[in-house]
Amino acid sequence: MRPTPNIWRARGKSRPGTAGGRRYLRVWRCAAGGPTWRVLARGSGRAAAWQAGSAGLARILPGARACILRRRDFVVDLFLSIETVPDMDAGDYLQAVAKIKSGELGPDSPDGDTYWRCTRGALKHTQGRIALIEYQINGLPVRRLKEWDDGERAILESFYRTLQDLQRQRDVDPLRIIGHNILSYDIPFLYSRMRLHGLDDDDWLQQWLIGIPLAVDILQVHLARNGMSARGLKHDILAHAYGLPPKGGPASLAEAYFLGEYDRILERQFVYPAMFEKMRDRLVSPEALAESIAQYADGKIPERAD
Repeated sequence: MRPTPNIWRARGKSRPGTAGGRRYLRVWRCAAGGPTWRVLARGSGRAAAWQAGSAGLARILPGARACILRRRDFVVDLFLSIETVPDMDAGDYLQAVAKIKSGELGPDSPDGDTYWRCTRGALKHTQGRIALIEYQINGLPVRRLKEWDDGERAILESFYRTLQDLQRQRDVDPLRIIGHNILSYDIPFLYSRMRLHGLDDDDWLQQWLIGIPLAVDILQVHLARNGMSARGLKHDILAHAYGLPPKGGPASLAEAYFLGEYDRILERQFVYPAMFEKMRDRLVSPEALAESIAQYADGKIPERAD
């Protein structure tokens, strides 16, 4: 008997199946009819497995509706950025910043480590914690997991479940994680903090966060445009080169965090999807990149893009 096409829907659920021997994928769309989300589960004939996958995706995309399309070469893009702050109390941080501004605390002071913790963005995982995880899956809205609302462990658990749910179907292309300096900073920092909180065994953390996903590091993509040097390839410099708004330095973010002015952190635009689209069309020229680097070297702050 010819298999029945997989078109059954009831109360937001769909049953797996085949039609004419063809495999089908579940593809999600935004509830408002936005762009297709790309991947997700293959009809295997096991309803329990399919429904379990649906439950996982519901955590990622509350309120999404499902449709069934024939398989194509889908790729899931997850644009990622994390923000870290020194692992210290607000009072200690603000006191240290006051000393830095007055000149009482500097890099050569006896407590020079505190100076670097308060002024340097690239903190070690033992010196800082994750305050914000921002990510966007393809064309869906940006999600922001905030440590000040739920705690660091909770936001790490939520993001880890998302990574697992996106990668459980191994018959499709691997998840593609896209961000700036993610190979040297974001992914190792996430791994270290997840390991510190004991979210899973090391082998599983390695698999879901490092082993399976493909990583597109925007910084490393532009090495050839900068004489194979990473010097000057900061987030705001690349954003300026592509006509996008800057993010702002780490000191301003940490200060807003410890003052409880979280709106200052959240008002910044998440530019990676727009930057990636421009990169796919054409990478910025070496000359334009050098001009942006020179403007930053001269202390010029580019204006926000409209």
